[in-house]
Amino acid sequence: MTPAPNLEIYESRAHDALRLSLAGELDIASTPLLKDRLGALRASKLPVRLNLSNLSFIDCTGLHLLVRTVGDARIKHWHLWIEPDLGPQVVRLFKLVHLEGFLTGGEPRSLEAPCAPTGRGRPAPPLSREAARDLSPAYDAGIK
Repeated sequence: MTPAPNLEIYESRAHDALRLSLAGELDIASTPLLKDRLGALRASKLPVRLNLSNLSFIDCTGLHLLVRTVGDARIKHWHLWIEPDLGPQVVRLFKLVHLEGFLTGGEPRSLEAPCAPTGRGRPAPPLSREAARDLSPAYDAGIK
């Protein structure tokens, strides 16, 4: 039996995109909720900003979803940003797997450390299909 998801997705309009603010845990139980919502937004080509600052936990399933979604967005020229202000657990995981720059388009900032204000985020340049495949070993195995 799968545990109930412990994730809340709050939607708000940003000046240039729909902002999805995630709170709780992005794990095997909750990843399908985010995957379905992002799939619908990708199909409508609506620009999206992901706010992960209130995530308290992320597992490999959640990380895999983010890697695949960011890579797919770059290949298909869909505007998707992960905001650089992240919770300490998320920053630690991104740095552990050396994906902090890839996922956030720059250096993520932990909310525990003081940070200077920044300007508007910009999407990273498109990623080639080959580079996206290299970033996700599950791609070659056919796991989605």
